[in-house]
Amino acid sequence: MPHDVRGGVADILPIAVAFILVGAGVGMAWPHLLSGIVRATPQPEQGVASASLTTVQLYTTAIAAAVAGTIANAAGLASPGGIAGIQDAAFWVFAVFSIVPFGSVFLSRKVLSVQQKDK
Repeated sequence: MPHDVRGGVADILPIAVAFILVGAGVGMAWPHLLSGIVRATPQPEQGVASASLTTVQLYTTAIAAAVAGTIANAAGLASPGGIAGIQDAAFWVFAVFSIVPFGSVFLSRKVLSVQQKDK
């Protein structure tokens, strides 16, 4: 946590709600994203595209974990270390990764505008 906590329900409840919301959002979006990818793929390559989706997901997870570790180390996880380093690392990992959803909104708008021009 980027601030001092006691570990009570008031500290954990917002995190639990956030995890539930993120999980629900990903759970609702993922099937539509997958079917959109398969529909956008030419017919002869749909089998390959479908089979590669799990590989892409695992690759993305690995890259995100590496980036999170790099941010945490750069933010002071090891130096100064201790509680202060952990708090700084937690803040910066959350701050940097919160940029991703905002960037995806702009990217999705761009993709939709290109698709509408193609029709």
